[in-house]
Amino acid sequence: IAWRRQAITRLGEKFCQEYPEDDISAFLSSGSPYFSSASLRELLLDCKPPSIYAPWSTWRLPYLGGTYLIGADVGGGGTARDPEGVEESDRSAATVLDCTRGKNEFVASVSSVLPPDKFAGQLNDLGRAYNNAMLVIEKNSGFGQWVIDKLLEIGYPNIAMFQRHTGKWDYGWVTSAGNKPALLSEFHEALQGRIFTTWDQELINELLNIVNTKTPMGTHKIGAISGHDDLAMATMIAWFNRSLALSHTINLKPYNILERRTYARQSAY
Repeated sequence: IAWRRQAITRLGEKFCQEYPEDDISAFLSSGSPYFSSASLRELLLDCKPPSIYAPWSTWRLPYLGGTYLIGADVGGGGTARDPEGVEESDRSAATVLDCTRGKNEFVASVSSVLPPDKFAGQLNDLGRAYNNAMLVIEKNSGFGQWVIDKLLEIGYPNIAMFQRHTGKWDYGWVTSAGNKPALLSEFHEALQGRIFTTWDQELINELLNIVNTKTPMGTHKIGAISGHDDLAMATMIAWFNRSLALSHTINLKPYNILERRTYARQSAY
């Protein structure tokens, strides 16, 4: 491990080209990974199994006075087959970020193939366990709205609200062409600066799987080359919105996502 750390520091991005560990590494070394492969490989060296596996993967238990935020990417649950007959699961995922005094540690995560109403129950239990953590739930699909509605029905006390372009406040995060570049750029910057901690190997593998590809039309598309990216998306959503958890403890007024987006774009360059 000591040799690998020194080699990563010395070679940077070239480390994965010189020493690919597996098929994905070999593919990425000749492709265009969006996030720094060297930085992710360094984080991978610190990965370890969770101390508790159920009902979610836990690396750090909640503590009194801790401030937490949970990002969630919601799928439909269950499994289906793609056009080639390969079975795929439509997963939901969530990650817990400890925002206390700038700790910036991802301390727990859950990946689930439960239907949205059951996943809402998981989020309710996870959020309440972590001091009624603020939930930032992506609602691009109808599944996310289903989860939000169920959580409101249950009476979960801390779901993030965002201001839409119409001026209306509404529950749930929407990833759009307007905010996705900032979402990606801010996480890329955090990764380069080593300003957050994770021990989750599944998360690192998903981040390694995200590449920048050129389409036949000449545009660029950023996404997973294969498999899942829901845990990665949940993590980036949590990271981008981490200041909500801190501001919420000071001012209960809903946070203005338009102001946040402007700041993120300015700070990402």
